[in-house]
Amino acid sequence: MTTGWARIIEESDMSSFTQTIKFKIVIAFGACVILMVTIGLFGAFGLSKLNSNMNEAYSSNTVAISDLSDIRAALLFIRLQVRRIQIDRNPAKMAEAVEAIHSDQDRLSKAWDHYHQTEISSDKEREIAERINNGLPQFKARTDEIVAAFNAGNYDGATQLIDKIGPVADAVKDAVNQDVRLNIEQARKFAQDSESMFRTILWIAVALIGFGVMVAAGASLYLLRAISNPLKKAVDVANQIASGRLEN
Repeated sequence: MTTGWARIIEESDMSSFTQTIKFKIVIAFGACVILMVTIGLFGAFGLSKLNSNMNEAYSSNTVAISDLSDIRAALLFIRLQVRRIQIDRNPAKMAEAVEAIHSDQDRLSKAWDHYHQTEISSDKEREIAERINNGLPQFKARTDEIVAAFNAGNYDGATQLIDKIGPVADAVKDAVNQDVRLNIEQARKFAQDSESMFRTILWIAVALIGFGVMVAAGASLYLLRAISNPLKKAVDVANQIASGRLEN
């Protein structure tokens, strides 16, 4: 019996608490806090997705384009130096040009190793990369043969080798250009996806803010009523007491 009365008293106290102004204030501010946290978490999620897209675009495409550009430049400079030696036939200038060729070969090798090991991001790109990978050793071997012929003073033999290296170099250059275009297209798609995601996040954020304003306005009205109604009753009672009407 005592337990039953205790339960009734507890339920009565809980019912009374839910009718208090303090409880209503807690409910109103709790709803506002939950909404603020929701908006903040959504904003953090959106920024995280955009950051992820930007990092992926940089690591998968921008760095790849940079490496491929170095490879393309090295190919062109090597062929340029070979032609300079062929035209000048000057031993002093030849030594300088050969040194430049070796430097460009090192740059080409480093750029290709970095790209081939870490930057390929699709099957189509891998297919193009294999064409480049098959052509580069041939290009290097022909270049070394040309340099050896020049060092031996065999300019006529070097000229014949230069004519043979052209198709190999052109095939590698065309594959590199195709790979660059592919990476540019992939980067463009990343940019479009990021823009689309930004618009979606923006509109959802605007909707959440609008909903937040409505909730805040509703909470304000709710609190005004919760406070003003008891206050009005208290004022009425005070007026009745002041006028001497004490029967209620």
